[in-house]
Amino acid sequence: MLAQIPCETTSSAKYSLVRTCDHCAIAYKEWLCAVTIPRCTDWTYASPDQPWLQQRNMLQAFPSPNNSMINDYALLKAANQSSFLRSSRNPTIDSRVQPGPYNEILPCDDLCYNIVQSCPAVMGFTCPTPGQTSFNESYAVTSEGKCNYPGSQGVSSAGTRIGVQHLMTFIALAAMGWMFI
Repeated sequence: MLAQIPCETTSSAKYSLVRTCDHCAIAYKEWLCAVTIPRCTDWTYASPDQPWLQQRNMLQAFPSPNNSMINDYALLKAANQSSFLRSSRNPTIDSRVQPGPYNEILPCDDLCYNIVQSCPAVMGFTCPTPGQTSFNESYAVTSEGKCNYPGSQGVSSAGTRIGVQHLMTFIALAAMGWMFI
């Protein structure tokens, strides 16, 4: 579709004074990778206070050796009522990988907003808004710092934060000590 847009034209005829077709192609590629190849984490990691995680594939059996199923009635009832919970975002994951239940680290909302900002309006890209079911089950808020984007290293652990804090404290103390010598 981008090939139908007059990208190589005069500045007064372009669809944007700030963005180009290259910006659109990059934004689309980043969004597509984040939603097609989701980052995943163990089933046991999710809790209600972690909105950046979405439970997926809940009606499938856990992988070998025991092939057990989720036995929480409330979770199974919710999964039967929501396609977001019943299967993976990408059907190929269910058919080829067959991971069983897992938690998806949701893509960052900025990836969607970047497509809308970078691509011509005629392409019709839109994003759900926070609070809508389609947003809450498909995107995580970027400002919370726990979402999937190209180049992300995953959800940071407390151990990493503690290590950085200790390092910064050490550097500050060393600098203060140097000043008093």
